[in-house]
Amino acid sequence: IWQGGFIFYSGFVLKIGARELASDLAQGFITRRVTLELEKLGWIALIIWGIALWGTRFPRQSPKLTAAILWSAIVAIHLGLHFQWHAVDRSLDVSAHMVKDADAFHVAHRIFMWAAALQLLLVVILSGVTLQAWQREQP
Repeated sequence: IWQGGFIFYSGFVLKIGARELASDLAQGFITRRVTLELEKLGWIALIIWGIALWGTRFPRQSPKLTAAILWSAIVAIHLGLHFQWHAVDRSLDVSAHMVKDADAFHVAHRIFMWAAALQLLLVVILSGVTLQAWQREQP
């Protein structure tokens, strides 16, 4: 739900919302709130995933280490995204629904988006490692 929601929202809802609202900025203020909900889902998913990885019997030590490194990197990026969200938010005037510092907004938003894209890539890789380990656990 967490990464699927991110992909669906990024791929479809942003464009449709901006078109329907006739404003990227208006859609951005909705996205500002949606991002917080996706962050909560992410923490839940990462906790469950961490527990699942802890209980997974990996065939060798190297895939287990790879999974641990990937999971840790995803958690670190998720924490960084939390703080980066606040950097983006500081450049906004929420009550007036406007950007108060366009330069700061664009830099902070670009960093947020690159970090989110990197996180998605690592999630896809860790999903493959996890599924491979689970497949090998089957009798």
